[in-house]
Amino acid sequence: MWVRVSEEYGWNGLDRLKATCDAAHARGLKVVQAVQIAGHKYDDPAKNAALPQFAVQCVDAGADLIEVGNEFNHTPFWQAPPVTTMPPAAQAVISIAVAKAVKAAHPSTPVITNGMSPEADPLNPWTWWPQFLDADIAGHVGAKWDGIGLHPYCYPELATANPAQWNPILQVPSIRTAAQQRGITTAVYLTELGAPGFPVATAPVIRNVALTEQRQADCYSAYLSVIRQQESAGITYPLVCFATLFDGQSATTSVEQGLGLIRADGTKKPAYDIVKAFAAEAV
Repeated sequence: MWVRVSEEYGWNGLDRLKATCDAAHARGLKVVQAVQIAGHKYDDPAKNAALPQFAVQCVDAGADLIEVGNEFNHTPFWQAPPVTTMPPAAQAVISIAVAKAVKAAHPSTPVITNGMSPEADPLNPWTWWPQFLDADIAGHVGAKWDGIGLHPYCYPELATANPAQWNPILQVPSIRTAAQQRGITTAVYLTELGAPGFPVATAPVIRNVALTEQRQADCYSAYLSVIRQQESAGITYPLVCFATLFDGQSATTSVEQGLGLIRADGTKKPAYDIVKAFAAEAV
């Protein structure tokens, strides 16, 4: 079992990450550390140059897997230079440098690409990803990526019904093929996946769909149905991280405050048992 965190370069050292890793390891859990620059701006050469060594230090602090960046195809997490600049060469340069540094210092530590956001075209994962690779194919091959990060949210729609353009989990075959065509054969890691759920009386509405706890459960059932179908077709997911365990754990003030599988009062939502049963299948 895994937990995913993100201690960012520019915060107050790595003592908190070490404490998190120690606590996780004591419970038999492993830790994914998403490496980012605080403020999510990548236009400072000095900070960019320091990020690879910071990633190495994250492994020294106990991280078991490094995810290089977070949603580098999404403006809030790549604020400068402009995320719409295509191809995403700046994202490729930083990602490759971090991956190579971690592999040089810790060859056995898995390193994966940033978990891509379910953005709209032209930043959609299946259109952004090939351009990210083409920015430096030799560099990506040399980075020896252990996985491809993806955040296939599609709520409030269901993953079993939503068209692929708005449904990143259905884009996975295309994402894998694009990598294989460029000499990169590796799996997709779902480092964030979820849907919010609220009481009926207070549920926000998106695209005429109320984000109730039952809708959250339906979204999870749909995600997991697609995952099982893909696994039966030979697509495997070494890691699936659900966001989040408790309500209020998101860093945003949006509907993501309701992403938890457990309510703020400690009681479990219907989606909790769906995820628990899925996790038991994987053990």
